[in-house]
Amino acid sequence: MKPRIGFVVLALLLLLGSPARSQETTRTIGLSASIQTFQSVILVPIWISDRFIIAPGVGVDWTQNVDTDLVFALVPKFYTSMGRIAPYVSLLGGGMLNLPTGGGRVLDLIFGLAFGGDYFVNPKFSFGVEARVDAFVPDTGNINVSTGAAANVSIYLK
Repeated sequence: MKPRIGFVVLALLLLLGSPARSQETTRTIGLSASIQTFQSVILVPIWISDRFIIAPGVGVDWTQNVDTDLVFALVPKFYTSMGRIAPYVSLLGGGMLNLPTGGGRVLDLIFGLAFGGDYFVNPKFSFGVEARVDAFVPDTGNINVSTGAAANVSIYLK
């Protein structure tokens, strides 16, 4: 059942990113770091239109002699208005693969909704904050819903 839910969420996230580029933007691709309470993720924001980004991301959390967590995410972000300060709504869909040192593996799913804003220092650099609601669906099936916050910094290459 869990692979079906993950597939449906991934399909919805990709559908949100399907609008064609309506106008030429000054930004096309970048690199972002998102720092949250328990996880840090490196994202690659890809501008689909003047107000819409899709950002695939990865993160790693390694603890010596214990385990390694690999995080994979897809984060579509829609800006409600663009200016030096740009508020947005974003979704999160992803998974966390836990690899214990003793062997085995566990795949947990993560889904979220965030409201935040980016401050564009110039067209190639921004930083921002967001408030989040996340649902963590562990392999055991006991869903955990929590609130949180994240800070991010982005640099755009073109």
